[in-house]
Amino acid sequence: MSTNNFIQKATSTPGTFVDSLIFEPGTLGTNTVLLQVPVGASGVATIYVEGIVSASHPGIRLDKDDSDKAHTQLLKWSIDDEVRWGVGMDTSNIDFVSVFEPAHGDIFRFSPGGHAILGPGVSSPTGDATLELSGTMDGQNRQLALRGELKGGEVEALQVSTRLFPSNGNAAFGVLIQPSFQEGTSSQHPRFSSLEVRPPSISLGSPTTATLFDAVSLYISGAPSATVDSGGGNYAIYVGGGTSRFDGMIDLSHISAGSAELKVTATNDSTRVVSWATTETFKVSAPPAGYIKITVGSDSRFIPFWA
Repeated sequence: MSTNNFIQKATSTPGTFVDSLIFEPGTLGTNTVLLQVPVGASGVATIYVEGIVSASHPGIRLDKDDSDKAHTQLLKWSIDDEVRWGVGMDTSNIDFVSVFEPAHGDIFRFSPGGHAILGPGVSSPTGDATLELSGTMDGQNRQLALRGELKGGEVEALQVSTRLFPSNGNAAFGVLIQPSFQEGTSSQHPRFSSLEVRPPSISLGSPTTATLFDAVSLYISGAPSATVDSGGGNYAIYVGGGTSRFDGMIDLSHISAGSAELKVTATNDSTRVVSWATTETFKVSAPPAGYIKITVGSDSRFIPFWA
């Protein structure tokens, strides 16, 4: 060992570094310290890797024996000699692996194909998602939570702008929501819903001169304008089946005359779902703001309404 604390060749000129350093633990215990890097005056232990221009892969390399399939960790972090975190590689599928010991096993895996999986006790990614959240989490209420603050121009907590290319004859979805629920063993569940939208919490700055025109829990800016086959359509909302329930008011007062209509179609007079009267008891002299069109078979009726 030289006075500058570098490991050197025994027969070399002082100041010349060794070409390689090989440790052979032999019969030493598994926790034997083979290399200890002292902490400097700044409180940081530094390992310096000198770049070599002619080398194709300069740096520190950890090489794992391919015959060891049971252990993935190449680096481990411990507290008072008790291992907590480890990182390494699964040689059976070349996954990068992060492990927490001893409670959860594999926490994070990243495959060579660019697929990542996160969660307690996860296995290799399935390959059908770029990022997958998996594992069993007891005592947790959320699998993903977006928190913090965003400040800027128009801000969005979550944006989905992926360009989709479905194969021939297949549907495509910007977001597919299809959870599964398991009922408890007692008491009444108030509600199971695939998607629940609650009113936002809106506060004013202090002091402020800003105003707000509309506050909305769910806003749809419009319907698509695609070229569709005969019998199809462009819809802002499409309810494919089931009963739609509205406990609050349905406000049609903002419909301009001739720009929109509420259409109710039945197959014949006996199955009509909206009825009307012929009397003009409630007729007013002011012109209506628009009309509600009701179609029964081929027979249409127009009901005026006022803003």
